[in-house]
Amino acid sequence: MRAALISGLLATLIWPIAAHAEPVWQRMSVGQARDLVEGEGGKVEQVVDTETGEYVMTVRSSDKLPFKLKGFDCRGVGEAKSCVRYEFVAYFRFDGEEEAARYERDLAINWLADQSSDDGYLDVWRMGSLEGGVTRAHMRYQLRAFIDAVWAAQETVYPPKTATGSPGTG
Repeated sequence: MRAALISGLLATLIWPIAAHAEPVWQRMSVGQARDLVEGEGGKVEQVVDTETGEYVMTVRSSDKLPFKLKGFDCRGVGEAKSCVRYEFVAYFRFDGEEEAARYERDLAINWLADQSSDDGYLDVWRMGSLEGGVTRAHMRYQLRAFIDAVWAAQETVYPPKTATGSPGTG
């Protein structure tokens, strides 16, 4: 009787937690990535499959930031294509490699992963893995943290102007 009472009590306590637990993603499908972006108010403009089996999703966030969401280590096709690794990436265009490299050094202190290229682009990115499982809430956090970091980088690259029209101090 005591065992049945304890078992019933545990079931009463655990069932609501299990019933409301968020599903764990082991992989992120194109459809889930689309839902993630759109759930945060963003717009998916295009999805392209690469020759190596990954996908590149062109996105505009709710606050109009253009970026790409890339899926790596994928299997499947179409909206069901699912990937273990992902990358959010935004690009800044400069007049040349030297200017891009300078901003790469400037942004190195801002908790960002970035890389300049010889064609004058600076890529600002955040990469992650779903290996071991993550929740949708975790992916929402990763997306929002990326967008916030790119806006912070934008303020470094293009400082706001003061009332006099000169670059401000922040």
